[in-house]
Amino acid sequence: MDEIDDRLFTELREAEHPSLNIDSLAARCGVKRRNIDDFERRIYQLVDAGKLVKKGSRRVSIAQEGDYVEGRYKPRKNGDGIVIPDDGSVGEIYIPRGGNNGAFLNDKVRVRVKPARPTRGHRSMNFEVRGKISSVLERAFVEVVGQFTYDDGEEICVPDDPRFPNKIIIDGKKAKLSPSKGDKVVVHIEYYGDKGDAPRGRLVTVLGPADAKGVDIAGIMAQYALPKRFSSHVIHEAKNLPEVLRKEDYAGRKDCRKHIVITIDPDDARDFDDAICVKHEKDGSYRVWVHIADVSYFVKPGSKLDKEAEKRGNSTYLVDRVIPMLPEVLSNGLCSLQPKVDRLTKCVEILIDPSGMVLEYSAYPAVIHSKKRYTYEEAMGIIDGGGKSATDKIIELGWEIAAKCRERRLINGSLDLDFPDRKIRLNKDGEVGRIDIMYNDASHQLIEEFMLLANECVAKELKKRKTKTIYRVHEEPAKERIRELEEILAKNRLPSKGLSKPENLVKAIKRIKKHPAASALSVSVLRSMKRARYSKKPLGHYGLAKKDYTHFTSPIRRYADLIVHRCLFEKTNQSDEGFARIADHISWTERNSADAEIDSKMVKLQKYLERIKNDPDRGKFQAVVIDVRPKGLWIDLPTLGLSGVVPIRAMGTESFKFNTRESSIESRHSGKKYRMGDKIMVHVLKIDKARRLFDFTLAGTKGRSPERTRKNQPSSKEQVQNKTSLRGRKKSNKGTGGLTFKTPKGWSSKYNKNSGKPKNRKGSSSR
Repeated sequence: MDEIDDRLFTELREAEHPSLNIDSLAARCGVKRRNIDDFERRIYQLVDAGKLVKKGSRRVSIAQEGDYVEGRYKPRKNGDGIVIPDDGSVGEIYIPRGGNNGAFLNDKVRVRVKPARPTRGHRSMNFEVRGKISSVLERAFVEVVGQFTYDDGEEICVPDDPRFPNKIIIDGKKAKLSPSKGDKVVVHIEYYGDKGDAPRGRLVTVLGPADAKGVDIAGIMAQYALPKRFSSHVIHEAKNLPEVLRKEDYAGRKDCRKHIVITIDPDDARDFDDAICVKHEKDGSYRVWVHIADVSYFVKPGSKLDKEAEKRGNSTYLVDRVIPMLPEVLSNGLCSLQPKVDRLTKCVEILIDPSGMVLEYSAYPAVIHSKKRYTYEEAMGIIDGGGKSATDKIIELGWEIAAKCRERRLINGSLDLDFPDRKIRLNKDGEVGRIDIMYNDASHQLIEEFMLLANECVAKELKKRKTKTIYRVHEEPAKERIRELEEILAKNRLPSKGLSKPENLVKAIKRIKKHPAASALSVSVLRSMKRARYSKKPLGHYGLAKKDYTHFTSPIRRYADLIVHRCLFEKTNQSDEGFARIADHISWTERNSADAEIDSKMVKLQKYLERIKNDPDRGKFQAVVIDVRPKGLWIDLPTLGLSGVVPIRAMGTESFKFNTRESSIESRHSGKKYRMGDKIMVHVLKIDKARRLFDFTLAGTKGRSPERTRKNQPSSKEQVQNKTSLRGRKKSNKGTGGLTFKTPKGWSSKYNKNSGKPKNRKGSSSR
């Protein structure tokens, strides 16, 4: 075949026309008539491999850059899916049903793209391009988690994730395990299926009964191939590092140990990778020192620690545990910027004028001695009520500077995409015990602004030096996604025109934050954005309105930051291809971790709702109607961060119908109406674990009753008040499923209470 391949590629290159008819190409290659079928079969193999491109029914040409795109495949429950390109050359690519060519969830694939020819009302309307997967380049998962059962006498695994095929046949001859029906199991896939055949695999692990304690999270870890522990070789290398700093470790570093350096982190944080110090200069300017843990000093390129960190890509924050990128001796010990001990850092020193503009910056290795560790709640208390100590004054001055930097950033077009987040607190039995609603108050913003400045300064410096590195990039959203967002906002009577202009989008987001369905609409906004990723090219950050941006401030938990530290302070021999490979890999591990984090929360919430659904009091929740369709009400449960459906058949004993003109559902007899924005009370009706869908039944109304006119709607201020908790005080549990909801102590309504947690801190980040 090699000889034929060489000949046909030569003929295609030398042809006057860029494409040739297959019969003509066969003649040029001297293929005999009896071998024409084999030749044609080979042509289509090369097309599937992405080396040739079909032009029309029987013409082919050599594949050019842009004809094929590589990316990750995301199937949907209905059979179609999307491919997220690695290089961002195009937006998400729509893959119609039957076009996945055997690809599974998150597989790396090569897809042939072409302009979409959408049919109105069809899902492809939301995409710039569509395509067909030509080949699977790399399998994301070789093991799948699901429920063990039988089908026509065959042992099968029904995957937990509905985006996988609905069954995997287990080879009983290879099984040395004896699971019971209903057990959660792990199956190693050995045959991925072809032309409708079911995948096949062998049983490798029996996790136990699905409802047994710990099995749910064990299943998530297995499903997303998350590591359970570090290898003995990695642990041995970590333990060989010095327990305390030695004299030689201080050489070549600026001594900042006399500076009043502090850290501000969540109350449950154990790894502290950033610290700050601030000073007011005599001329009115501000000097800021951003100290970042010097992980690169201890983790050398090519070491076992380095290879393991690269493989993991980042730390993963599940609902009940942290899976760290580095062993605890580093992440919580030698590299962690703990108070009252010397620690090595990489420092970015920034001079800022009174308006919040950066005047100059420099970067250098340093050593610090942190004076105090603050939690966000403690820092917020100082910002809100003042402080007395020298370290308290650092927080007060820090917020004075950060507030100006934040104001300047938002004026320049940065999108305020920080919406409230919900942190699930588990009880001793591993079940949902409490949900904390986390707001991006001034204490979070203080740290966030300094981290953003440091990241930007480092990106500018590397770009100025023309040093190869990895950048954090965020491209403009696709036009189709913006149009879809405009339609959603219009339905909810929000500003919805010209959202392709950043200034209009900024105004719309401000209005969304005051809307009763803010939590659901925020998801729509985030879905309209392209996903931030890593790239070897400085493509800028749309969401932050920054031309130059990278990740520098969290090397304990992100491999990207460790790479950037090395690029800034050391000589690297990494090639362009090497940086591109690493950027692709860590973009994938970040997405994988984010999906695992979401699923870990979802399984806990599913179990909680299943447990209380028959309880007449605890099973009731406050909800907001976010869409009205002929089949029922689409609702958002703000306290849980979940969306669901109230089917029209579950709206009580009255007969209801859909009013097309008003986009409402109304009673045929009493005239009672339900429209977008209505606050209602719902009761858990049905939980579809396989598809992760929630049905609710109408249990009453809350706030504006369905019969009231718009004139009587509550004010925006009333709508956004969270009546489950304020400033840590317990409120009524009515409509919260019996859960306790609280916000951090010291939280103040004066400081942007609705803007969410900073995405650049612990956990997954779009920045």
